[in-house]
Amino acid sequence: MLQPSSTMIEQSHIYLTLSKEKFKIGTIIRRATGWARYKYYFPFLEINNIVTVDDSSVGPLYKHIFPPMLAPMLSFIGIPFWALPFPIFELQSKWVAGVLSGRCSLPSEQQMIKDVKAFYLELEAAAFPKCYTHRLAEKQYDYSDWLAAESGCQPWEEWRKQMLKEHVSNYLTRPETYRDEWEDEYSILQAQEDFCQYSPRKVAVIGAGAAGLVASRELRREGHEVVIFERSDRVGGTWVYDPNVDSDPLGLDTSRTIIHSSLYDSLRVNLPREVMGFRDYPFMAQVKDGRDPRRFPHHTEVLHYLEDFANHFELVELIRFEAEVIYVGLLDEELNNGWVVKSMKKGEVGNSSVARDVFDAVVVCTGHLTHPNIAEIPGIDAWPGKQLHCHNYRVPEPFSGQVVLIIGNSYSAEDISKEISTVAKEVHVASKSTTERFGYDNIWFHSMVKHAHEDGTVVFSDGSLVPVDVIVHCTGYKYYFPFLEINNTVTVDDNRVGPLYKHIFPPMLAPRLSFIGIPFVALAFLIYELGSKWVAGVLSGRLSLPSEGQMMKDVGSFYLELEAAAVPKHYTHRLAQKQFDHSDWLAAEIGCQPLEDWRKQMLKEHAKNYSARRETYRDEWDDEYLILQAQEDFCQYLPAEVRNG
Repeated sequence: MLQPSSTMIEQSHIYLTLSKEKFKIGTIIRRATGWARYKYYFPFLEINNIVTVDDSSVGPLYKHIFPPMLAPMLSFIGIPFWALPFPIFELQSKWVAGVLSGRCSLPSEQQMIKDVKAFYLELEAAAFPKCYTHRLAEKQYDYSDWLAAESGCQPWEEWRKQMLKEHVSNYLTRPETYRDEWEDEYSILQAQEDFCQYSPRKVAVIGAGAAGLVASRELRREGHEVVIFERSDRVGGTWVYDPNVDSDPLGLDTSRTIIHSSLYDSLRVNLPREVMGFRDYPFMAQVKDGRDPRRFPHHTEVLHYLEDFANHFELVELIRFEAEVIYVGLLDEELNNGWVVKSMKKGEVGNSSVARDVFDAVVVCTGHLTHPNIAEIPGIDAWPGKQLHCHNYRVPEPFSGQVVLIIGNSYSAEDISKEISTVAKEVHVASKSTTERFGYDNIWFHSMVKHAHEDGTVVFSDGSLVPVDVIVHCTGYKYYFPFLEINNTVTVDDNRVGPLYKHIFPPMLAPRLSFIGIPFVALAFLIYELGSKWVAGVLSGRLSLPSEGQMMKDVGSFYLELEAAAVPKHYTHRLAQKQFDHSDWLAAEIGCQPLEDWRKQMLKEHAKNYSARRETYRDEWDDEYLILQAQEDFCQYLPAEVRNG
């Protein structure tokens, strides 16, 4: 009768080895001496013996994965034995992928070598033979917990560890029938409950702009099935320039023809490209036909970048183009068990043209630069001139010879007023801040508008007045979600979308409904990316949310904090100087590195440069040392085709 060797029965593992005391059949015995007697074999590796195999010890390998001299560009998955192989492989792979993307970091080569040597000494002190270097056995839990912490995911569940212990006990009790009889049904139930949260979700992403694209990539990385609804015929969202404008230039008519993009023809970005792009797909200059390699490029370059991103990550195949979402609602409001999404193909009418789909979750990525916010001006109804919102500004020529009033003091107000001044008779800028921001011979600055008169004049709060032909409102935008029918669970009140936990999750509907792209005055693409990683991880069960009550309490505290600081409600989602606290919080929550110091410093230097060189900040700067740091950092993220192209 075959007997298992007692020395080969571990506390939580059974790996049957035949006892040489009982059986002397040589050939059979030699082939049944356990995994440690198999050889690791890599005949294809030609790396000058940087990694060797000595008595089944592959080394040097940091944590059984990375050879220090070649890390992270060479790694090994599946070296450890006497462990739960698939879960170990999975954690190892997450770590390797995170390191290669730059999300996770490795110690220095010297530190890794020191760690490997200490590990070897530990094995030697415990009298472990060299062939057991990669044998985990009872140490697999410490190893898996370490990998989980390093890669930013949850450690193995207690039921999984307990089930393995129960399996060992059952095997010893029922060696003949352990595969068909057991007594750990309670662990099986725990496993089944746990598996429900890890099941891939079918997720609808509304919008294929920057937010929708990065959300879709992160969702798919977590294994979710993604469908992207895009009302236009291409990716890019607001970065797709359209020379056409809304049928109502003020955007007040709800039945108007709506143009999504707010780009004007000459627009160049107002941030350095190094801080604009997604973290692991840098916005690098492309020196080729049709591309703009400048540090502050024309808006077409951003569209090219987003198209490259979508193609590189194979996101286009997920998109239903020319499909406008007209309804999003719960499948069953009591059960909260799914979402109905109705969409209509562009150009089609009638109920027969409405597509109905059911999803586990919905991520809203529709942007907030389409629906104008208009300044309220007493007497404007009787004023005879023309009005438009900057959403509908494209080129300066229509303003030739006219007196134009710009309301607002944003970047767009500055750019548009300068551009219009090249053809207009006069340009007047009215804003809450009367500090002159730039100097042109035919540009004047005023306090806010007090009244408009039927004789065509506009009176300012300081009592001065000017006859005006055209008013351009550079006064921001409104959040607008006409397709959401969720019984006012989420509302928009004075441009506060809420309640939203961390600007993303409505507590009553989390995590099945989320919003990416709500914050403004921030590094938009990076905030989208971090928020998307969080949403994807929560939906997969890798990350967890507080309870509904705790999230509501957090939102309430946030509102009180804003009120105490006299921040107006419409600035609820304005991050500004708080953006790095927000991004660092998100990074910690999802288990990735916070934004790099060079990125934060570059934004500060850009602000100084903008103040010092108002006319030339897009073409002159003094932060070359930060550009070098950025380029060094980008090397670890760059796809091969960008790196070599």
